[in-house]
Amino acid sequence: MIDRAVAHVITTKPPLSDPSHGALLGLCALTCQFTGYVISLLSNLEISARVALEYSTKLESPTVHHVAWVIWVIYLRQVRSPHATWLASCTLMHMVGTVSLHVEPSSQARFPACDAHYGPEQRRRIYAVAQQLHMWIAYEYGHPRVELHGATCTLPKDFWSAEQLAIWQISDALDPKNHLDATALERLLLQTVGLSLESTVLQLMRCNIGLSIYRRLHAIGRIVSHSVFDKVLRLIDESFDLATTLVDERTPWWHVMTVPF
Repeated sequence: MIDRAVAHVITTKPPLSDPSHGALLGLCALTCQFTGYVISLLSNLEISARVALEYSTKLESPTVHHVAWVIWVIYLRQVRSPHATWLASCTLMHMVGTVSLHVEPSSQARFPACDAHYGPEQRRRIYAVAQQLHMWIAYEYGHPRVELHGATCTLPKDFWSAEQLAIWQISDALDPKNHLDATALERLLLQTVGLSLESTVLQLMRCNIGLSIYRRLHAIGRIVSHSVFDKVLRLIDESFDLATTLVDERTPWWHVMTVPF
């Protein structure tokens, strides 16, 4: 079934002007990556997806449909180099800015006809996911973020749980422009370690953030106490256990590879 579906997407070759083409190719690539099927088709999928997405950057008036770059960024984060992933995430944010997803929508706002079915809450959700992805990639790889000036879009309602929001706030606090000293970083590390999370995915995310904070502390020469170092060691043990669990479940989550590495 998956083989036929992927082959159909590749062989039908809808026109590049079809905004759904890039999204479908990205979804097929992710499906192949995490099911083990049609691996031989991945090369063709990647080429077709790249052509479709690059075409969208040449359009005079792209639409929200073309923010399908978000799917491609998720895929690249799994299988390609950090630099390629970061560049794609930058393009994603520029596309977000082009279609004004970073601006708080209102009931009086006028959107192109093809974007009319994207309500205010859907626009907020797309923006939140794109922004979060780009932020994590930039922080993890030590590259600058694309700042969209005049951003007023608020967080979507009932989209993130309290646990997800707590992780978002800690991630946002780690923006390099905040110039956190060693004491503030250690406080954030303890706050991260102390988060009580139920989801395996969120737990692994917490491990990744905690280890990132510890790397910053190490980079500035901070020698943490034995009790804090013990917490970091437990975080490392936990991250390997969580990664193994997610691999066994074939759960498509990028930290399965980035944390152990």
